[in-house]
Amino acid sequence: MGHPRRLVVAAALLAAALGGACFDGGFLVGRECVSDDDCGPTLKCFAGVCADPNSEDGLPAEVLWTEVLDAGNALDDEGLAIATRADGAALVAGYSARPNAPDDIALHLFDAEGALLRTTAPYTGAADDRMLGVTRALDDGFVAVGESSPDTETHVLLQGVEQFGGQSFTTNAVDLERSTGAGILMNEDGSFTITGAIEGSDGLDVLIAGFGPGGGPDWDTSFDNGLDLDDRGHAIAGLPDGGLVITGSMTLADGTLDLWVGAFDADGDERWVVTYDEDDLDDEGLGVAVTSRGELVVAGATERDGEGRNIWVRKLEA
Repeated sequence: MGHPRRLVVAAALLAAALGGACFDGGFLVGRECVSDDDCGPTLKCFAGVCADPNSEDGLPAEVLWTEVLDAGNALDDEGLAIATRADGAALVAGYSARPNAPDDIALHLFDAEGALLRTTAPYTGAADDRMLGVTRALDDGFVAVGESSPDTETHVLLQGVEQFGGQSFTTNAVDLERSTGAGILMNEDGSFTITGAIEGSDGLDVLIAGFGPGGGPDWDTSFDNGLDLDDRGHAIAGLPDGGLVITGSMTLADGTLDLWVGAFDADGDERWVVTYDEDDLDDEGLGVAVTSRGELVVAGATERDGEGRNIWVRKLEA
């Protein structure tokens, strides 16, 4: 790829040859830059990228801080979920791979300015452990949810993190056999509701389960979209009336995935479920949020022939 300054010079020469009126540098929007000189005559260098100061879309967000963490094993480290609290602190949950050993949970607590306050890597035995979702707790701590695979059988794993980053509790939900946790919601009373997947009589079913403030299991139920194939819950959010909204994926008879969104009562009873199939390929719901007006915003991925996977966002009435 050419240097941005060279591209600008080349474009300017072309504009001069054509009379100058046809070139405004708009094709440089989003290109990395060091100064306004890299962005043509009408764009400005803002936060390291070329942007149109008069655009209706506004200017790109300014980068406040960036941290890159490496556990030092020259292997994969991933942050898979993040939650914040009132003082601006954030907990990043994920995993770190280890050489010739199972994956470990990785929980990184940052303050509002980006300083790493503490890294916690709870050891749960000779098992692959990963955290896939996290939420804040009422005591200014956090609770992460994921999976632990001590043998060939996976089960839901909950990890509590206290205010300063230490461990508050660990729940190996071994009674939820062949299960995984992917999304977690804190309720008003300090309890937690999770979603994920659990093995049913015919493939995986959507798991919905409740845990007390201290991580103890309270209840669980499952949901099958009806085709006796694999169904998963990937993300969960709370509705204003105390209900739940969950999004995920369901497997069809041809092996492709449909995106689904559903509303449930606080104890997991179904209210309604809708599915979306954009182009007869793989579609998945991966995130969900509820606006202050009670509307649902769902994010995910849809696959189109010849395009690969595209970002998909839709707003719905509750």
